Order: sequence, then C-alpha cells, then structure tokens
Amino acid sequence: MPTITYKGPWYTVPNRDNREPAWIRNKPVEVTTEWMDANLRHLSLDHFTIEGYEHPTIDAGNDGLPDSGWRKADIEAWLAERGSPAKAGYKTKTTLLSLVDSVLNPPAEPVVEAEPEVVEETVEEVAESVEPEITGDEE
Repeated sequence: MPTITYKGPWYTVPNRDNREPAWIRNKPVEVTTEWMDANLRHLSLDHFTIEGYEHPTIDAGNDGLPDSGWRKADIEAWLAERGSPAKAGYKTKTTLLSLVDSVLNPPAEPVVEAEPEVVEETVEEVAESVEPEITGDEE
C-alpha cells in the first residue's frame, strides 16, 4: 500500500478529502492505490513524500500486451496468467518486460534434419557375350 508522509513547513495541513484526517508533519499515512490514483494531483511533491506507489497502468498500444506503461504488479499478473510466473527475487520492470517478450516470442526449437536413408543397391552386371573381332590375322 502506498504511504504518504507530509514534510511541509507547517505542523498540520488539512486534507482535501474530508474523510481522511489532517496531514501531520513526519507522520506516515497508508492509503489505498485507488485513493492515490484519484488524489495524487492534489499532493505537492515539494511537501509530501510518496512511497510504494506506481502510477496507473496505461496500455500504450491499447493491445492488452504489457509495455513500459504497465505497473510491475500488472505485468507479473499477466505473466502468471500465461503460466510463466516471475521467479522469486527482485525483478525490475525491464526484466519483467524481457520475460513478456520471451513468452510472446518463444525461442525457435532447432530443426533437426533427418539423414536420408541410404539404400544399398546391388548392381548386377550383365555379361554380354562379345564376339571376338575378326581382323584377318587369325589362323
């Protein structure tokens, strides 16, 4: 969940969303991702520190395929749906996008050409009866 910490010059400032309490300096407040999506434009980055938030997924090609506009969590979910979950450990968005590329374009399997079957043929020699040549020197 995203965490917001007010770092401004005043001890407290009112929150634009009346359902939430006032912001108190150096007191981290956890909010939902949906709340951040709706209210981020109201927070001055000069006075607020935001941790654990990724901007909403925007599909650049509008084709349903992960690209640099997608959130990491959405890319991981897409990979898991296709049976290629990201292995344990820290993965950057670039690493996840390379996994997406390998899912979309799997490496070609090497083509093994079958060796032609060698058929041994027996050649029968036909003996031709050759009549001796007559040159006139015979006797």
